[in-house]
Amino acid sequence: MKRLITCLFTFVVVLGFCTQSIYATSAGTDETNNNSFVGFDENGNLIQYDPEELEEELASSMVSTVMLAEETKDVTYGVVNFRTKASANEITTYTNCTNGEQGYINGYMMSDGAYLGMVNGKVKFKAAGVTGLVDASEVQIVDYANANTISCYKTNGGSLYHYVANLISQYSNYYSKTYVGNKPSSLSDNATYYSYDGHYFYADFKTMIQDYKNGVYTNAVNSNAPYYNYFQYLPARTKTSITAAQFDQYTSSQVSSGKLLNAGASLISNQNKYGVNALMMYSNAVLESGWGQSQIAMDKNNLFGHGAADNNPYYGANGYSSVDDCIQYHAKVFISESYCDPKDYIGRYYGSHLGDKESGINVKYASDPYWGEKIASFCWEVQNGLGINEANAYSIGMANGSVSYYTNPGSNLLFTSKNVGAYPIVLLAKQDGYYKVQSDATLNSNRTSVTQDNGAYDFNLYYAYISESAVTPLNSVKEESKWVQDENGNWYWYENNSYVTGWKQIQSKYYYFDSNGVMQSNKWIGNYYVGSDGAMVKNQWIDDRYVDSNGLYTPAKWIYNGKWWYRHSDGSYTKNDFEDIDGQTYYFDGNGYMVTGWRQIKSDWYLFNGSGVMVKNSWSGNYYLEKDGKMAKSKWVGTYYVDSNGVWQQDCWIYNGRWWYRYGDGSYPKNKFDVINNNVYYFDNGGYMLTGWQVINGNWYYFNGSGAMVKNAWVGNYYLQNDGTMATNTWIGNYYVGSDGCWRS
Repeated sequence: MKRLITCLFTFVVVLGFCTQSIYATSAGTDETNNNSFVGFDENGNLIQYDPEELEEELASSMVSTVMLAEETKDVTYGVVNFRTKASANEITTYTNCTNGEQGYINGYMMSDGAYLGMVNGKVKFKAAGVTGLVDASEVQIVDYANANTISCYKTNGGSLYHYVANLISQYSNYYSKTYVGNKPSSLSDNATYYSYDGHYFYADFKTMIQDYKNGVYTNAVNSNAPYYNYFQYLPARTKTSITAAQFDQYTSSQVSSGKLLNAGASLISNQNKYGVNALMMYSNAVLESGWGQSQIAMDKNNLFGHGAADNNPYYGANGYSSVDDCIQYHAKVFISESYCDPKDYIGRYYGSHLGDKESGINVKYASDPYWGEKIASFCWEVQNGLGINEANAYSIGMANGSVSYYTNPGSNLLFTSKNVGAYPIVLLAKQDGYYKVQSDATLNSNRTSVTQDNGAYDFNLYYAYISESAVTPLNSVKEESKWVQDENGNWYWYENNSYVTGWKQIQSKYYYFDSNGVMQSNKWIGNYYVGSDGAMVKNQWIDDRYVDSNGLYTPAKWIYNGKWWYRHSDGSYTKNDFEDIDGQTYYFDGNGYMVTGWRQIKSDWYLFNGSGVMVKNSWSGNYYLEKDGKMAKSKWVGTYYVDSNGVWQQDCWIYNGRWWYRYGDGSYPKNKFDVINNNVYYFDNGGYMLTGWQVINGNWYYFNGSGAMVKNAWVGNYYLQNDGTMATNTWIGNYYVGSDGCWRS
């Protein structure tokens, strides 16, 4: 009926995901054995059960000693038989009495639970840590006197073992003997104890039932010291000290082939990137893939049984292009983004530890209620085999009920965990009535909110605070941080057995400590200022500098968000006004954006270049901007005139039957010479340009057909001199002109 594992996988009820490295296998010939069920034999070897034989075994064991649920009124001390399904593929659903949530169990992996009576027609039970209600038709009730095998714990040689019942109607019929860990000091050696939560142990079954019914653990042998299997209740947001080489060494000592060989480096790198303990992943892979030798592992590189639901394990299982892809997917998507996410969209978060059916990954990951305990058993086996002691490496606090996580002590709620029992939290330090703890959830960079679907995990950044009263520490916690003053009056902050240096947030304030740990005060630390009490100053002016709500002095600066605007050091900005910045004048509109181009402000026009700088003392086209930036109007600018619209009116020739010359201001020359474009013209009393011979002030001049005065040239027998006057009574070269200016040969 059972054999040592060479090829196995446990069955999980999970939701498959798809990525580029994941593929689905279409249905075909089933190359696997039937559904595999996993336990440990007397020697601690992993064994696989044949489900068909389990089903046949169940069918032949149904005897009259099993009392049906409707006949339970006389049962005071009894067990609930979960192994009632005809098929090993079927699961039993129940409702958690603490939080009302639904869970599930495969009765072929856990036959019995403690019977606590009937509630509204449902059977109340306790098993695998959970107290629940199950439909009477789903289970059977067996009087304790008629239960020949029930689950129990036994101690031997300083170790604790969990014996899980297989068929309660048969004698000494156990499904699995699981090594739980070192024997708690409160338990005697070579003794048998009863417990359906693995925390409180009873020497007498009936005493246990009575306490369970009363909702107490008063009569447990360890009533004041509940036991928590370290690896079963170690949150995933931890790191193992085991190296990649040690993982590979241990694997090769167990098997000579399989997909788990040489996976150590991938386990460690994904632990460090996605924040999932590599020893937990390794032990999970051992259990799910039989040391990497299951057919799902060999054919699909699937070490964790992803997608291998109870009713369709091989063909439902995800396939991966490599073992590394599978490990990365498990760490990032499966654990970090799902089972560690308090806001997971299908509610898989019950704590990041392995757990059982009350809390942890086991609640939704596996139908085997002792899946978490079995993986923890491998964690113990690996550390013991390597001669390493990781137990109690982390300070763990145990909560019973929901826990609120805060960004800072008591401020800014990040998330609240579900109302479950035995909920472990990694305690980093004790501070002001709070514990600084490792957050299961990934957070944003400011630690002000949970960031979903961000599998990458920062162990240094992702921490939170919980109330000290929310948990009970299971082992020592680092000394509470505190202020220390020396004989010279200097203040220090003592934390983690040393004095802090650099910036440190203490409660809601930031302080700066120099390289000697001395708190600084009344000085600038970069762009931050610490006041007389040493705390970073916020939201106020320090001389001419403003520090914002984050304490940061930000020099005034230009900011672009589609348009340019200018942020002052206090965060304000100019609107509907001018501002001088670095010796240049700018104007900002009603929304605070810098303007460019022409802009009418009140009754005046201004021009701002492409950089927003006001144009001054300069022409722009036919317009002139004065020293105050205003456009000039109705005035002369040097020799140029701008009109009432600010437009420079150029001097120009105008023809209205005769030619005349209009100045920029609208006037024109009359009875005078005027030099235009290096030519001399004369305009009569009407302002018209003259041509031909003209007597002006007693002198003769000649103006050509274009009106330009002729100079230094002969016109017929007359010579026009350099000043344009006609020459008389003088030699022009070899020619003599008379008193009338005429040259006669």
